[in-house]
Amino acid sequence: MFRTSTNTTPPAAHLKTLCWSQLDPGGGRFWVAQNMFRVSVSPPALLWGNDVLLSCSVTPRPDVASFNWKLNDGPLDPQIRTSSDGASVSLKASLRLSGNWTCEVTSGGREGRASAALTVRGILQPSKEDVRFYAAVGSVGSLPCIFSPGLKPSGSLWEKLKPGSLFQPAVDRLPASFSSSSSPAQLPWDKSARVDPVGLEDGGRYRCSASVEGQRLARNMKLVVAKIVQTKEKGSVTLSCHLSDTSEVTEYDWLQVTFDPNGTESARSVLKGKTVRMSQESEQNQWTCRFYGKEGILGNITHRAQLMAGLTGHSSSSGQSQNMAALVGLGLLLLVLLLVLAQMYKNHRRRKQIFQYPALETIVHSISNEREQKERSRVKT
Repeated sequence: MFRTSTNTTPPAAHLKTLCWSQLDPGGGRFWVAQNMFRVSVSPPALLWGNDVLLSCSVTPRPDVASFNWKLNDGPLDPQIRTSSDGASVSLKASLRLSGNWTCEVTSGGREGRASAALTVRGILQPSKEDVRFYAAVGSVGSLPCIFSPGLKPSGSLWEKLKPGSLFQPAVDRLPASFSSSSSPAQLPWDKSARVDPVGLEDGGRYRCSASVEGQRLARNMKLVVAKIVQTKEKGSVTLSCHLSDTSEVTEYDWLQVTFDPNGTESARSVLKGKTVRMSQESEQNQWTCRFYGKEGILGNITHRAQLMAGLTGHSSSSGQSQNMAALVGLGLLLLVLLLVLAQMYKNHRRRKQIFQYPALETIVHSISNEREQKERSRVKT
């Protein structure tokens, strides 16, 4: 049996005093041996990409001892290198290596252990290279670039990379809808960006980089754009779910959303697959394509036929209003023409009636002239 006690040490090292007690078969007495176990991390302050050395020391050191390392109580990746005697580990610091490192020492059937915490600072999100982020056409696409709290990254830069070599990719032009400006509420270690709205051509690889404590840190990620393609045939509609990158996708399904007269929404999973075919009546419901990877759902995109139908109806109503106004205007024009024609007809009738009695007009004119002459004669006399 053994008993351990922990001494106070700096965060980069962990000391344990291990007391082994064993029954002496000869005299029935106990003997006690003490050993000092220590796990140290060098350098103590780590940035992503730094070289780091973890050492396990035992004082006094047994003549024969075996060493075994664990990370967060699990076995080490076989690719991690250890020294010939197993007492030390050298590696490149990365976020996946953060955690509790434990050194187990076995000697003569006895075992002791000591641990130390390894904290690596750098870009926390995305936590690894080429993480994919999914966005639908017309939506807001988020591209996170979040450093460890307390870091002060400077000279941050976003780039879109052209397809090609992964080691020295050419830089492409950022989308016009790309924005990386920091808001007052944004933390100084948050250098995230977004694309609003997302276009089909905005998919591809992006790189976020910044300088931290004299070291340039960078992370590549990928924006995957989703789009629903609609094909109409006689009496039916086909919807297909298209993604600019399907390397992570293992499964698709379609969710039909309906609304009752009270506006209550109900959803049911209808079909599995990348493509779904339906009647034109069924297409009036809301359809959502969901796509999955090995670890669960990756994203979704919704086809809102009702909204499209509403826009079409609005356009049709507007067209009908315009047609009605044109008809009213044409009717007024015809009414004016009819009034003009009626007045012209009346004038024509009046002239015709006068021309039917030319002699009567002459007689009346003669009588009038005679009366004027008689009046003039009377005045002279």
